[in-house]
Amino acid sequence: MFEVTTHELQMIDRMLASQHNALEQLRKESEELYQAAIQVDFSYVPCEIKGPVETPPIKDFVAEEGDFFDISRKWE
Repeated sequence: MFEVTTHELQMIDRMLASQHNALEQLRKESEELYQAAIQVDFSYVPCEIKGPVETPPIKDFVAEEGDFFDISRKWE
């Protein structure tokens, strides 16, 4: 599992604060440039997903029924 240290969290917080400050300064200069700066550019993260659209059943697989206990509160 991936763990984030306190130092890393503080660094990320400082970077986000710097980004926020820079965007606010840009907004003061030009609303048009600010709007262009906050647009997401999906060309940096191309995503193509291929795979089965349906999972075939497993031959001779018998699913267990299991136990079900209804613990829902009843308001009367």
